[in-house]
This record gives sequence, structure tokens and C-alpha cells, in this order.
Amino acid sequence: MFGDKRVNENGESLLEVCLERNLVVTNTLFSHKLIHMYTWQRQTERSMIDFVIVDERLRAKVKDTRVYRGTNVGTDHFLVISRIGGLFNKWRHRPRVRMSEIERVRVERLTEEQVRNQYQERLNERFRELLKKDNYEIEEFWKDFKCGIFDIATQVCGVSKRKDVKIRMNVWWDGEVKEMVALKKKAWMDLLATRANKRMQGNIVCRKLNTVVPRYMSGLIYKCIETRAAERAIFCFEMRARFEMRGIARYTAAHDPPPTCGVDVGV
Repeated sequence: MFGDKRVNENGESLLEVCLERNLVVTNTLFSHKLIHMYTWQRQTERSMIDFVIVDERLRAKVKDTRVYRGTNVGTDHFLVISRIGGLFNKWRHRPRVRMSEIERVRVERLTEEQVRNQYQERLNERFRELLKKDNYEIEEFWKDFKCGIFDIATQVCGVSKRKDVKIRMNVWWDGEVKEMVALKKKAWMDLLATRANKRMQGNIVCRKLNTVVPRYMSGLIYKCIETRAAERAIFCFEMRARFEMRGIARYTAAHDPPPTCGVDVGV
């Protein structure tokens, strides 16, 4: 297991549920950098609170689970993606039927008071005409009423045609919103780059300190060793000289004749 070893009460409850249900937390199965494992960050605080949990039987099929920090998801949580292989091998490929043109009723025009009143009047008239008829079955009545709603909405609100199905056109999406979204994404990328630069600068300083400090300390140690060795050599030389002087003094005292008083005694 990899990642942060800290577990709070909610984490313990989650682990108990996983043990009871034979589930696996895939976030901690793979070795990544810590910045690619923490799913939430606010200033200096960070934690793993978003998980991808699978059944024990799918554990061997999980290829990787990690955090992608560069993706802007509009929150202080990071995007977590898990790659699971072998799930769609038995699915049949169905060719997509591409529609040449799509018509959409412009229901946003109902926010205009004049269009809304006209739609309500025509709809009431159509509903009165349907009620005047006798011997109506429920399915037939519902079919006529549904077609009436669509026809009146088409006549009053109009339709918009769109050839490319993949292009989604929303009322609120315009050039101003697009520009603001681009600025937000750029600010998010600049923030990540600033954090990365600070982290890189800190790593460079640490590497320099790890290189310079041991070198400086080793120089001091060598100087200290040399000084202590020199002091020890001088001490040994002095002690040897003292022992030698004592030995010479003892030898001289043992072999020299005893001193006389300077008077010759004749026989």
C-alpha cells in the first residue's frame, strides 16, 4: 500500500465497509508521487478524500489510479482517473448513425411575455377543440394533445437547425463566457506552475545544502583530526623525552663513584 498513512474516523469507517463488502481502494495500490495521490488541497493542508473503490474480483484488472492536477474541474478537489482493463471486451461495436440535420424548438423564447401569451392562447384553443369531440380513447387523445403542443410550440417559438451533432449550442455560452473560462484556466495553470517552481527552488536549495554542509563539516573534521593528531604526537614526544631523561639520570646515579671529602688518608 502506498500514500498517506494517516487515517481519521471517516477513513476507519470506510475501511470497515470495504472489509465487510470485499472492496478495494485503488488509490493506494500504485506507487506515485504524493502530489499525484492527494485529491484535495487548500493552502498547506492536503488529504486523500476522493477514492475509486472496486470489487475484489476487479483488483487484477485495475491498471492505474492517480490524480491529474492540471485538469480544471472548478473546485479545490483534483481529478481522479482509474484505468480498468477488460471491461468492454464483450461489447459489440455499433456504428453511429449520423444525422444530417437536427431541429430544436426554441423554447427560450417563452421567456418573452408576448410569445408566452400567444403560446398559452393557442394551446387553450387547441385543448377546447379536443374536448368538443366525443368517443375519444385515452391513447388517441394523448397523441393528438402531444402533437398539438409540439405544433403550436414550433409555430410560435420557431425552430433552430444544426448540422453538426457534436457541437452543443447553449444560450448562456457566448464570447464573454468563453473568454472568462479561458482566463480561469490560465490562472489555474499559473498557480500550479508557481507551486511547482517554489517546490523546485526548495529542492535545489536542499540539494545545495546537502552537498555544501557535508563538505564543510568534513573539512572541519579533517582539521580537527589533524590538530588532535599533532597534539598527540607532541604529547608523546614530550613524554618520551621525559622518560629518557629520567632513565639517563638513574643510569648516571648508579654507575658514577660516590663523592669524596677531598682528604687523602695515608697508611
